[in-house]
Amino acid sequence: MKVTTEINIRDFQFWSGGADRAKDVRYEDWDDIENAVEDLFPDGCTDTELNDLFWFDFDIIARTCGYESEEHYFYGAAKDEDAMAEKLAELFPEASEEAIEEWCEWEWCKTDVLYKCCELFKIWYRQNYATDIESWIDMVFEKAEGTIEDMRTWAKANVENWNEKSAEDWLNDYNEWFLDEKEKDRQLAQEEIEKQNLDSDAL
Repeated sequence: MKVTTEINIRDFQFWSGGADRAKDVRYEDWDDIENAVEDLFPDGCTDTELNDLFWFDFDIIARTCGYESEEHYFYGAAKDEDAMAEKLAELFPEASEEAIEEWCEWEWCKTDVLYKCCELFKIWYRQNYATDIESWIDMVFEKAEGTIEDMRTWAKANVENWNEKSAEDWLNDYNEWFLDEKEKDRQLAQEEIEKQNLDSDAL
């Protein structure tokens, strides 16, 4: 049996991807969206057609509300560096404030759409900031002094929060430590040789 009913779109029970988008629609936009849906479906639509519109064609909804696309609607435009830094801190809680500031200083002006900034930041952050010892080694081992075991030994003793510095900065700290340790070993070896020579002379 076919049942036809009228309902405010904001009260519709969306599901799956449709629900994911509908829950983030701004309250003030619902009237414009309802008018747009009535224009798209002058004879009405099925619940599946309405849900699929939100799920797969939200660009249409976004343009109705004056935005360029679905991404532009949900992420908004980056008005300035501070606005973008605030959004990045919200979306990437694992990133340090210093990392976000470093990136924003030169990257933010390349695009005024936040979702694009977020995608670019995600790529940059993964290329420059490690999350653990092994990922850091993978990123920098070709530039490192010593062996991988040396790197693990140093990292276990010296690194707690990987996001405090870039992988390159941690590499510089490690290489400085390694060269210091190497010099200490050289000095100890020299002292041992001198001691053995003294013992020989005493005999």
